[in-house]
Amino acid sequence: MEQIAGYMDECQRTELALRMIGHEARTCTIKFCTGLSDDRIRRLYARYFKDDAQAVKRQRGKSPSRTAIYVRNATFQCEATSLAMLLLASDVLSLASDGRFEDAERENPLKLGFSFCLAYETYRSLHRTPHFCFERAWGLYRALERGDELVLMACAACAGVYVHHVMEMDEGHCPCCRLKGVQRRRSAKSVQDLATRRRYAASRAQAG
Repeated sequence: MEQIAGYMDECQRTELALRMIGHEARTCTIKFCTGLSDDRIRRLYARYFKDDAQAVKRQRGKSPSRTAIYVRNATFQCEATSLAMLLLASDVLSLASDGRFEDAERENPLKLGFSFCLAYETYRSLHRTPHFCFERAWGLYRALERGDELVLMACAACAGVYVHHVMEMDEGHCPCCRLKGVQRRRSAKSVQDLATRRRYAASRAQAG
């Protein structure tokens, strides 16, 4: 039984690695989720993707870490918000009682990888021309988990939530309302809108 369990576990790690390579994830990200060695990941790429190098490229270097890109404009911010909601729906992230994000799969990187791939693939299916590659989406997940730069805010116009950068001025409107041209109804508020985020977390807990 132990041999069968070990074989199934190895198959899952290989399956996830191939799935992430197909999304052009960096080696360090694949290694984090699968536990496979750098050499094993390189050999998987060479065996299954090297002949299709124009379609699937190996991304080298460090993963992108700048968070300002997620709020560059209303379109980017809208996509970042939809991706954040998908990460919550896929149980990659959860909301704590104070409204901050928590890593729901911290103890199970393999499950995290599968859940994240599902969220990312759903995000790409929802947007005709998605602006965030897999590694940018991964960067959003890590930034939301840290909670020091990206937080959730409540929209004054539609009562929806949206991803906001703590270093940016907040006008109180979500990107969707801004794209629709909704007029402002309140002045800028502090990004530490914890009361609203607590209510949002409580409503999700009751719904669950």
